[in-house]
Amino acid sequence: MNKNRLYLFLVLIFSSLVLFAWDVAANRNFIKLMLPQTQRSSSIVASNGESNSDTKPGGITKDCLLPSFVALPNMGVDTAPSSSVVADFNNDGKLDVITANSIANNISRLFGNDIGNLTSQIQIPVGLQPTALAALDFNQDGNQDLVVANRLSQTVTLLLGDGTGNFNSRNNIFLGSLEPISIRVGDFNNDGRLDIASANTNNSISVLTNVDGESLNPTIVLNTGQLPNSLEVADLDHDGNLDIVIGKSDSEELTIFVGDGTGSFTSKNILAGCGVAPKINGVGDFNHDGLIDLLVNGNTNRVLFGDNNGQFNKAIDIVKGSISTFGDFNNDSNLDVLVFVGDKNFSLVLSDGKGRAKTTTNFSIDVDL
Repeated sequence: MNKNRLYLFLVLIFSSLVLFAWDVAANRNFIKLMLPQTQRSSSIVASNGESNSDTKPGGITKDCLLPSFVALPNMGVDTAPSSSVVADFNNDGKLDVITANSIANNISRLFGNDIGNLTSQIQIPVGLQPTALAALDFNQDGNQDLVVANRLSQTVTLLLGDGTGNFNSRNNIFLGSLEPISIRVGDFNNDGRLDIASANTNNSISVLTNVDGESLNPTIVLNTGQLPNSLEVADLDHDGNLDIVIGKSDSEELTIFVGDGTGSFTSKNILAGCGVAPKINGVGDFNHDGLIDLLVNGNTNRVLFGDNNGQFNKAIDIVKGSISTFGDFNNDSNLDVLVFVGDKNFSLVLSDGKGRAKTTTNFSIDVDL
């Protein structure tokens, strides 16, 4: 991928896969939507429990259903899409996509339709180098709003939606020399309003409190010790209060900021077990025990299994790869993992419902058309 200077990230829309690509050499920026199909196959690769992205077909032969993807035409966006968010912004019951375009200093909004295409694209200017997005109903009017993290502006932009896909109000919040690179949403002080957490480049997290449904107050700055490279929000210790977990670029540990329900946090570190600079790619219940687990990526992708106390002492490795996401790809109610392993190649790891790999299928997607 690097030799072609093609930068890629992906997001899961239910069981569909959206690939966002930035081809530096050809100066092209586009979206490719991969719609899921289900095909019956008699040859499946069985995972041997090792972190091996070069697994060859033929390990197990049995008749089962495998998900596959069919590509729709590329859809151009503005320069250097670096993040995306999926929600119904115009209240038509169909999912739409917004990308943050980090060099163009704007966002692209595309409406979804009945056949899976994305149309009616517009660009909306935001701050300098937008790097992250989050969709939420900030003012509780039933319409989706948008929060944008602008790295070079050192701001967070709040855009209030009007229910038609447009945004009729804008509020820029200055973080005070902090450069936001990742953003998540949650009610951290249990007041019924959604707040914002941003991971920043200067080894910190900002917690921005929803004041009145129209403005944000950057009330708390948490010291992370090292540069945060990823951020997720969940109730990790099952006390009814939201916690924050981050990966760090110069450490083998994750840091959990345990929330007390008032907007205050205490921190603790846990070993990710996958080398230096582990990234958190998602949170979910991978083994059906009702507890939150972590999908992390380092020198391999692995699931850290949570317990009732917010500890993650058990783990299982999945497959090596630089990017991963998860979802129920084959409609069996188990969380599966999709891993980008490089050079347009992917590994789809179907779960057995206990957090372990049942089958692994390797496939390629041509995103450079």
